[in-house]
Amino acid sequence: ADLRQSGLELSKVYPLPPLLKRLKWTQQQSIVPVPTASGHDQDCKPAMVGSFEVGWTYPGGITRPKKITCRSTDGRSFLQVVKGGEDPRSDSISSQLFCVINVLLHGNRSCRRRKLEVRTYKVIPLHPQAGLIEWVSDAPSLGSLLGSITDAVQYQQSLHGRYDPQGWTHKQCSDRIAAIQNQKNVTAAIKNTQSRQAITEIFANTRPVFRHYFFDRSSTAPEWFQRRLAYTRSVAASSIAGFVVGLGDRHTNNILVLERTGEVVHIDLGIVFDQGRLLPLPELIPFRLTRDIVDGMGVAGTAGVFSRCCEETLLVLRENRQALLAVVDVLM
Repeated sequence: ADLRQSGLELSKVYPLPPLLKRLKWTQQQSIVPVPTASGHDQDCKPAMVGSFEVGWTYPGGITRPKKITCRSTDGRSFLQVVKGGEDPRSDSISSQLFCVINVLLHGNRSCRRRKLEVRTYKVIPLHPQAGLIEWVSDAPSLGSLLGSITDAVQYQQSLHGRYDPQGWTHKQCSDRIAAIQNQKNVTAAIKNTQSRQAITEIFANTRPVFRHYFFDRSSTAPEWFQRRLAYTRSVAASSIAGFVVGLGDRHTNNILVLERTGEVVHIDLGIVFDQGRLLPLPELIPFRLTRDIVDGMGVAGTAGVFSRCCEETLLVLRENRQALLAVVDVLM
């Protein structure tokens, strides 16, 4: 629907504006650091903007963001997303707050031993309605992996399409719930009862399959174990951190999975500080912990590693609550 309304194609490369095409700096001329670059080189020098690739692509989304490639003067490429139509300052505040939480987690011996942290990315507000965002590479969304897509060919290649082909598709499940919610002249109590019955029916006709993701991506047993362990720990840390800052809008397309490590990355951080409770359909859950997410943790589920990491993360944040409140006051 987004593609039809925007008139843009996901696979097509569109030309950059002429001004950006002509922009080329040498290492001696450039005075602008790449804003989305992390860290420095061995000489402690930041990456400097050299030029931009001649085209941009459309990654999908209601606000029609544009994915561009910035080349630094030392030859490195940095993928960036130029996004307009939304206030990026909430995303920036959330990202900075997660960075502070990481500092607190790294300062605790128990959390440091478990490598607990919240994976973050750079968000640079350029205007109240526009910003520059670091593109997280090699990290498909949880939705695309599981099969929350309408394209039949892509669905067959997803985890649910391959490992639960007889189960209901994402569209069938969504249509089942939408048919109940769109009823007219029906009380909210009746809708709630029917929705619970529909959820039970959906559960009976679908099976969680995310555990297969780690089998598919791992060539050895130790690699599979480390990837699944990193996934479980990152889900725990990000869930508790998101709960503390009141992060909402956690649908499957806003949760990425790093292919190399299995860790999760939460994107689109605009709904924070419990703003989701003010939506027409209030978000009341503290964080997303659906059957497929739990399925990826192995036979122990939420017991063991996940619960222990949640406890350690929450303990550190509770002990440093005054520091977090002070940071929020500064950022706000």
